[in-house]
Amino acid sequence: MAWASTASTFEWTDTGSERSRLQIAEDRPSSRLPGLYKLKPEERIQALQEAGLISEEDGAFLLSTPGPGLPIGVADLLIENTIGVLGLPLGLGLNFTVNFKDYVIPMAVEEPSVIAAVSSAAKLVREAGGFEASSTPPLMLGQIQVAGCHDPYHARDELLAHKAELLRRADDLCANMVERGGGARDLDVRIIGPVDTEGNGDRTMVVLHVI
Repeated sequence: MAWASTASTFEWTDTGSERSRLQIAEDRPSSRLPGLYKLKPEERIQALQEAGLISEEDGAFLLSTPGPGLPIGVADLLIENTIGVLGLPLGLGLNFTVNFKDYVIPMAVEEPSVIAAVSSAAKLVREAGGFEASSTPPLMLGQIQVAGCHDPYHARDELLAHKAELLRRADDLCANMVERGGGARDLDVRIIGPVDTEGNGDRTMVVLHVI
């Protein structure tokens, strides 16, 4: 979870870019909260509410949980063999701009100076345009390995020629996953070898990846 924060514009210098001015998203409160560290916890919560970062309900919840915050009954539903709840201080990483949007980031840590250092570094990066982040699609590989294939190149061609059918059959095996938007996406066939198969001579392997 990251609490998202009116528009702010700042100048930056980048000799390798034609851009000289950056506009942060206008529909988010600013992640710049100078002097927040000087306030008491309840005053910080009030400041977050006034800045539009949290609701009154969120503030009441934070103020009502001076201990671990997570009821033992809820914790027991989350993991196995629950015997208790371990509490950590919850602070805020400030000054973050990520992909041109401001964020105030909750951080549960036990070590002093970590949040101060993170917020200081984020302020420096903010002045240069902020962080840019991206992610690859959430894909996994299923591997089928065939050793001792007499004609591995022909096998590879046949697998790729029947890719559509193989993907359909793979989806048939995980219908619930397909309904949730998942399922087989692609096939990749590689030829590995020849390799020593522990006394059985050198063999070439055909490796099929179901993506």
